[in-house]
Amino acid sequence: MNRHEYIVTGRDTVPGWFLRTDAELFDAIDVAQRQAGITGDLLEIGCYQGASAVLLGFMRNPGERFIVCDIFDGDTLSPENETERERFYTDLSRQSFKTNYLRFHDELPEIVAGPSAALFDEGLERSFRFIHVDGSHAYDVVRSDLLLCKRLLTPGGVVVFDDIVTMHAPGVPAAVWEGVLSDELVPLFQSRKFYGTWGTPLHVDIPKEFRSDSHDVLGHMMLHIEDVPIDSVAPMSINEDDLDTQYGEGEQLLVSEKERQLLLMKRRVMTDLRQNSTKIVSAFRHRSRDKRPWPRRD
Repeated sequence: MNRHEYIVTGRDTVPGWFLRTDAELFDAIDVAQRQAGITGDLLEIGCYQGASAVLLGFMRNPGERFIVCDIFDGDTLSPENETERERFYTDLSRQSFKTNYLRFHDELPEIVAGPSAALFDEGLERSFRFIHVDGSHAYDVVRSDLLLCKRLLTPGGVVVFDDIVTMHAPGVPAAVWEGVLSDELVPLFQSRKFYGTWGTPLHVDIPKEFRSDSHDVLGHMMLHIEDVPIDSVAPMSINEDDLDTQYGEGEQLLVSEKERQLLLMKRRVMTDLRQNSTKIVSAFRHRSRDKRPWPRRD
């Protein structure tokens, strides 16, 4: 399986939440760096079972290092982290990561098994062009990760923080936006992840299939990028057969089965909300005309 095939279909065979939008953005950033002659190492903090790490493995050039840091099934740093692990992460074993990664690559990346704070003692230098942070969601840890990234990222490099809009991870946006306010972190893009840099941003051509809206954030132009390719958003009335017809394998944009199910679920929820809203408004108008009191709920 090549890199493009992995982005379109292969990543759905690895457990995790690595959406195609972000896979395409990772790819676009790598292409822009290659075109600009930017080389350097790659780092991932928090890899779960390897969905995004596999793509980073495809992005790695000869002579570049790729380092993965994760506690895997080791001890968590706090009760908060332990609760989150029990709720969302059923298998954090190092073996699961290895098995998934070696399905697509002949050799493993360098692995640091432990908390991200251990990276401060690894003798790493300012040699990294791409860093993906998806480790602990605790504010103090994310803050520490951000300061580490500032020390390691090369000019033209990009750092990505996952869970910037995840409701159960408020420590992530708190630490990241503090970095924008206090540590000169420059916001570039936001999907469900935050993309940023230090210094002059590298120009990246966003895939034309994606909807993007620009925002002025503290004097920086930042793009908000939708999770779903714009051409794959169909009318509310679409049914399953129509979706299969519009987005079959012959189309330029191949929607994976997971994304297909998410689209259908979203449409059903929105349809139910619209129908219920109409009923509520109609009932309110009817009661208003009749001037009858609303029934009491004792």
